[in-house]
Amino acid sequence: AGTLAGLPAADPPHHEPTSSSPAGMAAALGATVAWGIGNVAVARAPLGGLALAFHRLWMGAALYAVALVVRGGYRPTRRDVRLALPGAVAFSLDIAFFFEATKHTTLADATTISALQPLVILALAGRRFGERVRTLHVVCALVAIAGVALVVRGSGGTGKVTLYGEVMAVLATGAWAWYFVASKEARRHLGTLEYLTLVFWLGVPLMGVVGLLSGQLTGPEGHIGFEALGW
Repeated sequence: AGTLAGLPAADPPHHEPTSSSPAGMAAALGATVAWGIGNVAVARAPLGGLALAFHRLWMGAALYAVALVVRGGYRPTRRDVRLALPGAVAFSLDIAFFFEATKHTTLADATTISALQPLVILALAGRRFGERVRTLHVVCALVAIAGVALVVRGSGGTGKVTLYGEVMAVLATGAWAWYFVASKEARRHLGTLEYLTLVFWLGVPLMGVVGLLSGQLTGPEGHIGFEALGW
C-alpha cells in the first residue's frame, strides 16, 4: 500500500489552487519510502509480474474491506464506482507494468525510469488543477532526470537489462501519472478509504482477467505460498 499512502487530499470543487501542507508532504515521503522497500520484495518474489499484481490487489481489497467493516461499513453507489473506475484501471496497469519490469530488467533500471513521473505530473498539475509549478519543482524534476540518465547508464553492465523490461517501466510511469490525475479528480467527491477500497475491489477482476489470459495465474509462476513472499 506504499504507493497509495501519498494520495492527495480532497480538493475544493472548482479547481482552486492548492498548497502544500506538512501532513501532505509527510504522507508523500512515507509513501515513497514504503514503495521503495516494497519494490525490493517484488523483485525477489518468485512470481510472474502479472500474477504478483493480481495477488497484491486481492490482498489489498481484503484489507480495505476489513477496515471498512471496522469503521462501520460502506455501500458504494453507481456514482462512486464510476468515479473510482479510471483510478482502478490506471493503478492496475501501473503495478502490472512495473512488476513485469522488475522481472525483466534490473530494479535500479525500473525504478529510475519511474523517476520521470514528476515531469508528467508537472505538465498536468498547473493546467488541470490550477496548481502553481514553482522553480523548485522544475529543478527537482531536472535533478531526477539526471539521476535517471546516470543510473540507467551505469546499470547496463550489471544485472539483466532488456528492452521489454524498460518498455514496461516506461508504461508504468505513464500509468502512474494517469492514476495520480484520476485520484485527484475522484478525491473531490470520495473519501480516501472509500476511494482506495473501490480501486482495489475493481482492480481484482480486471487484473484477474489479464493474469488468466497471460497464463501466469494458472502456471507455476502464479502459485503463491510462503516462499513467494520471501519467507
